[in-house]
Amino acid sequence: DDMAVVYASDGRYKATVLAPLVGAHALLLLLDGALVDTRTIIARCPAPLVPLPSRGCGCGAHLEPTFRADDASGFEVDFEALRRLPAAECQPCRFAYHKPSAGNGRCVPQQWPAIAGTSVCALVVIVVLMTFVRCVYLRR
Repeated sequence: DDMAVVYASDGRYKATVLAPLVGAHALLLLLDGALVDTRTIIARCPAPLVPLPSRGCGCGAHLEPTFRADDASGFEVDFEALRRLPAAECQPCRFAYHKPSAGNGRCVPQQWPAIAGTSVCALVVIVVLMTFVRCVYLRR
């Protein structure tokens, strides 16, 4: 697409290219419409971003973009549009949240605290019942 060309020295020019997708691209050098040279360039994601299956860049697993679209600002947020934007920085998911795969989506609440809490409550009830039954049995 757009390319900035800057004179470097003695007939040398530096071209800065912003590739639309991650991966290999052919860079064609044309002078007056005639092909002079072809180079293969590899577009990579800037750190800390990782390549996505869509050939875009995004945050890795267990990381979310630093923009917070779900704040209580009162504005309606188009999360699909935000997922298409490249994230500038990534941050770890908050406690009790997770994101299992790479992408620009938000971390979601984990379900394990409820399961663990239920299991602990069940264990406490069983221990209390066993203690009660033992006390009743020993009185007889």
